[in-house]
Amino acid sequence: MSKPSVSIRSIYDFLESMSASDSARRALISPSQSLSYGELSGAVSTACGRLAALGVRPGDRVILAAPNSDDWIVVAHACTRFGAVVCPVDPGLTPGELRRRIELLGPTLIIGSAQVVEACADHPEILRRCLDRGIGSAGDLSWDRVESANWKSGQPDPGRLCAILMTSGSAGEPKGVALTGRNLVSGAEHQLRHFSGHGAQRWLVNLPLHHVGGFIVLFRALVGWGTIVVQERFNADEAIKAITQHGVTHLSLVATTLRRLLNADTLQQAAGRLQAALVGGGPCPLGLLAQAQAAGVPVCPTYGMTEACSQIATWRPGDPPELLGRAAPVIDGIELEIRDEAGHPVENGTDGEIWIKGPMIAEHYWEGPDRLIPAQQHGWLRTSDIGVMEPNRYLRVLGRSDDAIISGGEKIHPLEIESALLEIPGIARAVVLGEDDPNWGQSLVAVIQATEPIKEGEILSLLRARLAKFKIPKRVEFLDDWPEGAIGKVRRRDLRLLILGK
Repeated sequence: MSKPSVSIRSIYDFLESMSASDSARRALISPSQSLSYGELSGAVSTACGRLAALGVRPGDRVILAAPNSDDWIVVAHACTRFGAVVCPVDPGLTPGELRRRIELLGPTLIIGSAQVVEACADHPEILRRCLDRGIGSAGDLSWDRVESANWKSGQPDPGRLCAILMTSGSAGEPKGVALTGRNLVSGAEHQLRHFSGHGAQRWLVNLPLHHVGGFIVLFRALVGWGTIVVQERFNADEAIKAITQHGVTHLSLVATTLRRLLNADTLQQAAGRLQAALVGGGPCPLGLLAQAQAAGVPVCPTYGMTEACSQIATWRPGDPPELLGRAAPVIDGIELEIRDEAGHPVENGTDGEIWIKGPMIAEHYWEGPDRLIPAQQHGWLRTSDIGVMEPNRYLRVLGRSDDAIISGGEKIHPLEIESALLEIPGIARAVVLGEDDPNWGQSLVAVIQATEPIKEGEILSLLRARLAKFKIPKRVEFLDDWPEGAIGKVRRRDLRLLILGK
């Protein structure tokens, strides 16, 4: 059976067209059930009827705050199909953080875990439904108890707002990124094309679905007519089991979860079965990437952001091996320029700020109900990241512009030093901060997590052999318990407060 053509305009009818063409094809596999495209289409239609029965209207925001599950995916697709705006939110937020999300998003409905539903009890103006099954006190608010009503979808509009995703917030308070159908489908299409077209891929989803790296997989699978294998959270043995039993071809990791995968006793069962293991969320030690390749895991370091629907540049198996972990080709469909501080493009090989343009790039940020602010300037998004464009559209990322440290008049990008630290055996994680210094303006402090005994003097000596004198940290702080977000990304603001007190 040939795959139907999926256009940006028809994405809101994708399940119907796919289920009509090949209803038996597997769409979703979870620990509790396996759904074909025909069955998924029926489940989504039922969920749309529940939204209608609750009084949700097209354009209303629906907060979805629950752990990964098949129900989560059905509800997210239903919001998209129905015309509501799905707003994925971390279910582990504190009550104060959750309150700020509610104020920002202005939802009509909150669908979440029992914990979230109970935490929102002081918002009687907002409809609440519990996604958990078999939960005691919240049983009367169960999503499954809502009777499905008749509903009718509106005319599909690729420019319609589909989702509001929160940025990771590693450097500050997260922002709401407003993504349209055009953004999501274009991002999925071009990312699939980057890995040689629309093959029948099977994606393991163990990144949180409220994070763009997990959320975009819903659209990659649909556009490529692939299969999603969903797990609530990352577990190395369960991931390997999914690869071997369900034929997973692609998955996304961060450095921490890649290390756990490589340390699993059962890894040899999955070695050589994967086509790509995307590794993002920050720099990954070159030694860890080499270890993965030696173990048969096809690691693909990736640089991306929520505003780009995930990937901007991703290394692929077959790219020059000497560039692994150092530079990656820009995704097809993304225009990318390196610009100086005045906003003028610079020559290849010169560092500057990364600007991006393309149909997958968000046009707006969400500042509150009916308050959208432009994200782009003349069609271009300023990323605030610093990079260098190498030949053949290979991008080398140096770090955040707002992370730059000025020491003794020298502008230093912490990522360069962090990358050097991560190449030292025994260092699993590294962040470099700028500390106020009466003589130099700022001095460098290296914060590291060590996996084996290593002394500060040894670390600094190894750095001196690789970096200029002004890039050598003044001191090293050892830390085991790191402040991090849902995908293991370090919260630099909280780390600064912990180490420097501000």
